[in-house]
Amino acid sequence: MSVDGWDELTGDAGPMTTPAWHRAWAETLGKPYRLRVLTATDDGKLRGVLPLVQRRGRPWRLEAMGARELGEPVDASWNDADGVRLLAERLIALRRPVALHRVLAESPLVEALTAAGRGRAVVNVRTAVGAPRLALDESWLEPERHFNSGRRSDLRRARRRAEAYGEVEFTEFSPVPGEVGGLLDDFVAVEGAGWKGRGGTALATDEGAERFYRRFGELAAEAGELRLTFLRLGGRLAAAELAVERAGRSWLLKIGYDETFARCSPGTLLMLHTVRAAAHRGLRSVEFLGSEAPWTRTWTTEVRPCVNVRCFAGGWAPAAAAEDLSRYGVHRLRAAARP
Repeated sequence: MSVDGWDELTGDAGPMTTPAWHRAWAETLGKPYRLRVLTATDDGKLRGVLPLVQRRGRPWRLEAMGARELGEPVDASWNDADGVRLLAERLIALRRPVALHRVLAESPLVEALTAAGRGRAVVNVRTAVGAPRLALDESWLEPERHFNSGRRSDLRRARRRAEAYGEVEFTEFSPVPGEVGGLLDDFVAVEGAGWKGRGGTALATDEGAERFYRRFGELAAEAGELRLTFLRLGGRLAAAELAVERAGRSWLLKIGYDETFARCSPGTLLMLHTVRAAAHRGLRSVEFLGSEAPWTRTWTTEVRPCVNVRCFAGGWAPAAAAEDLSRYGVHRLRAAARP
């Protein structure tokens, strides 16, 4: 999947707007879909890109590529406001129902779609789960300063317990493609040794997601953006983090730890190290991706709002609307049945 000039466009959803992210998805998870990469051009120059897909056998809806399977925030890529406007007008002109899951609420695409749809389509915008963000400044060169005395005491205790296992070693990698496979082998192993493995959310228990992140890791390494950080205690791997460094930010894709070392909070010690290192490199923020959770609230209460956008247009709109209502009804019934 190649579009000339795509790498030169911008967007604010980090790696999720890159050709590498969508290429990896198409190669590893895209089989049930037909791909349709929407582009906007002006005078032969690429102005915007929005990768869309259509489920086979369901022609009444287009969706944002990868949003359903990977669950991360999405956005289009563009070069300026006119590029976003052209892209929105092209999407409405398709006269097809479109579902965009977890679009960043601050994206100009949301406003542009609402404007382009006036009198031509129904554009429905609903609140979705946001993505946590930790904004960095010089104060994060010493992350401990941001915690109260009780929390700082907990961190010191965790460090002493970690030292009881032997040497505490943090190792950071910016691998080339040939090194990615072995490093990801280690990451998958340690992530699967914790609660994610028991809960079935680790890469080791999700073959499709593992294939995707291995392929994306290779492509991100080619661009010089992939980062892996390991914590070893007494020579044994205790925790690991998979991230991308792009546009002056660290985008945290995955983190995991071995519960054998749970008493010393290895995940927290690793985050303490990576946040400090990001501040030393002058990065603007750590983007936690995923969704807000108790462990992310330890670090930040800032959340980037997201929305779900539905565009209903053309002859397929009734079928798409009926499907949406059916899904909403099932969701409400399941919610009501929960204790």
